[in-house]
Amino acid sequence: MNKKDERANPPPGAGNKSQPAKFQAEKLLESVSDSIVALDNEWRYTYVNEKAAQTLGRTREQLIGKHIWTEFPEGVEQPFYKAYHKAVETQQPIFLEEYYPPYDRWFENRIYPSKDGLSIFFHDITERKQAEDEMRRNEQIFRLFVEHSPAAIAMFDRDMKYIVASRRYQIDYDLGDQDVVGRSHYEIFPEMPERWKEIHRRCLAGATEKNEEDPFPRLSGKTDWVRWEIRPWYERTGEIGGIILFSEVITERKRAEEELRLHRDRLADLSRRLVEVHEAESRAIGRELHDQIGQMLTALKLTLEIASQQPPELREKKNKQTQELVNDLLKRVSALSLELRPPMLDDLGLIPALLWHISRFEEQTGIAVGFKHSGAEGRRFSAEVETTAYRVIQEAFTNIARHARAGRTRLEVHAGSGQMKIQIEDDGAGFDPQAAFKKHRGLSGMRERINLLGGSFRIESQPGKGTKKFIQLPLKEDA
Repeated sequence: MNKKDERANPPPGAGNKSQPAKFQAEKLLESVSDSIVALDNEWRYTYVNEKAAQTLGRTREQLIGKHIWTEFPEGVEQPFYKAYHKAVETQQPIFLEEYYPPYDRWFENRIYPSKDGLSIFFHDITERKQAEDEMRRNEQIFRLFVEHSPAAIAMFDRDMKYIVASRRYQIDYDLGDQDVVGRSHYEIFPEMPERWKEIHRRCLAGATEKNEEDPFPRLSGKTDWVRWEIRPWYERTGEIGGIILFSEVITERKRAEEELRLHRDRLADLSRRLVEVHEAESRAIGRELHDQIGQMLTALKLTLEIASQQPPELREKKNKQTQELVNDLLKRVSALSLELRPPMLDDLGLIPALLWHISRFEEQTGIAVGFKHSGAEGRRFSAEVETTAYRVIQEAFTNIARHARAGRTRLEVHAGSGQMKIQIEDDGAGFDPQAAFKKHRGLSGMRERINLLGGSFRIESQPGKGTKKFIQLPLKEDA
């Protein structure tokens, strides 16, 4: 048998190997989800799988052997047309995702050239593109929401690099207009405490943490107080993509709370001191009642008892002594009442009450008082101002009588449209004002009465050089 006969009649069992191989390849191409076509060098279809026929809206019989641009002239000069020609010219594979206007769809094409033509694998990616567009829109909306949020919000990736930060965040943390996106949180804040970094690590592992009041020492030396909450955010795959920080700088609020606490403490201290002043006044009244009024009442009682046992001719003398004791007692009770609060302060006002008090002071102590006043004649002020002014001046004169060893003193009262100025001066022994405030309740009581009205109190004094007291009281509406 010659070789020609062998080719014409292959040996048994040899079979036609090309036919089963081609069948297997076509079966494989039909099973894949991609649309697949093959073109020869004249741009004619040589193969079209069933998926490609469905996508193109034709049967395979309608396409095999036909020219692609004759069948689909609307594709000429479209991006895919240009990509096919480029692949033929360069003999290099091309991957392309592009929108195809004639079908109003997006396609992904993998184009493989050969010396015999092109093999093209393509599939519809319109839904994926729409989902990506939707995701981009949502991401853009989210970024706009974060950037323009009135709250301080920042979003980080797993490496603690900024993805987006709100304008409020940049203002609150003194970041100005610098672009933080893509930069490390720890680069922006090198003073970040290690305990916060540990919190970030826990939240990147899935924890959610928050703190209502947390100190944040800054490089500038100041300490901000921060209220914060940190939550992880998740990728579409369900994996943690990073964390979101919601925060609020509450430094001003903390400062206001501290000032309020100090104010409350000052008010409590002031109230306590006022109670002490009131108790001191009560003790003084008690001493007056016990030492003078009590003694006089005891003497009166004894005189009456003795008189009741005397013969009639001696009772007249005892009755006269009794009358004198009663008269003296009435004077003492009246004087004590006036010391507590002279009725003329309520009836006539501050200046007449001061004139009466100065007259009694000069009579009792022998210390001359020079009194000048302006703007207050015939004018009534609020009860708080009149009472405070009178009590302060009364206390100042009492201190002069007890401690100053002064020969003369001077009082000035000037009332303007918004405040009353009082100056009390003596030529006495003087003292150290700072030490005196710690030792003498009288001075502390004066200052606290003045502070209650929002006024000011200042003392100028040195040992041996006399004393000047300067008082200012804000004036409320006239009574």
